This record gives sequence, structure tokens and C-alpha cells, in this order.
Amino acid sequence: MWIDGKGATVLAAPECRRLLAEAGKVNSIGRLGIATDQAPIVVPVNFSVHDGEVVLRVGTGFFSHAADGHLVAFEVDHVDPGAGTAWSVLVRGLASLTESPTEAELSVAAHPLVPEPGAMLLVIRPDLLTGRRFDLRPAVWGASAVHADGPPDPDWPEGVGGNFRAAVADFQAWPW
Repeated sequence: MWIDGKGATVLAAPECRRLLAEAGKVNSIGRLGIATDQAPIVVPVNFSVHDGEVVLRVGTGFFSHAADGHLVAFEVDHVDPGAGTAWSVLVRGLASLTESPTEAELSVAAHPLVPEPGAMLLVIRPDLLTGRRFDLRPAVWGASAVHADGPPDPDWPEGVGGNFRAAVADFQAWPW
């Protein structure tokens, strides 16, 4: 086990693959990042993992075609306030667009939350996987920020929800 300079545990590739697959099974939201001529673009997406590759259901348009045939980044993370831990996995690899997938190919993709999902697939080959796991710092979050039964943390920014667990619930309820 290796600890990086900021105190996070650096995850081995098999653990990164396991966490990625686990997150893909529970309708987690990941973030797809692509480079464009103007600026990088990052978009929240539903995803699944099939045969070790990240699979996204996408529609026609700039984003899906800008990713096709290019190296992209895909990130997913999870915060467990009850356990006081968090993790993040970053996938970097080649994205390939399937414009006319079969029903069998579409069936492996997570169903997007958007009202009108696209009918194409963007598959990301995991050329490089990196990840980190770390404990939430009580000095930063405060005991009441990690445990919902305590009083609200007075140092937590206003409008976030009073404590860490409420902030996570606010984030998870956001209409991505």
C-alpha cells in the first residue's frame, strides 16, 4: 500500500476496476471530460461497465462526436459519511462511438436520467486507471459534520444543508 503526499491511499488498478464496476451497478454519476479546441468540457453522465470498459448512452451532437476517436477522461467518486471515507477513480483512454448499436449492445448501457436518452453508445477503453481512497478529516469536517445526529457544524458554509450528511444528500438529489 502506498500513501501519497496528501495522505490518501493510492489504489492499485484491480481495486480501481472493482470500484468502477461497483459504482456502475448502482447508477452512480460519473464525469466525462474531453478536450476541445476552445477549452476542456466535463459533463456528468450515467454509466455502466461492461467487459471492463466504461459504457455511456449518448445522443447526437457536438459532445459525442468530439469524444469519438480521442483520448478522454472519466471520473467517478463516492463519499461515505457514515464510515468517514471517500474514494475517487480516474479512467483515461480512447473513446469509440457506435452510432447504430444493436438492442443487445444498448442493453448493457445504463439508462440515462435525461428525459430523451440518445440511441448511440460511447465506449471508453481503460488505458490508464488511477484512484485514491482517504479518510474524511475530522479537523476539517468536525464530528457533527460526519454524524447527522450531532448539532450542525457552525463552520459549514450556509445553504449547504447544515452538516456533511445533509450536503451529500443535497448533492445526490441534484437533477443531473
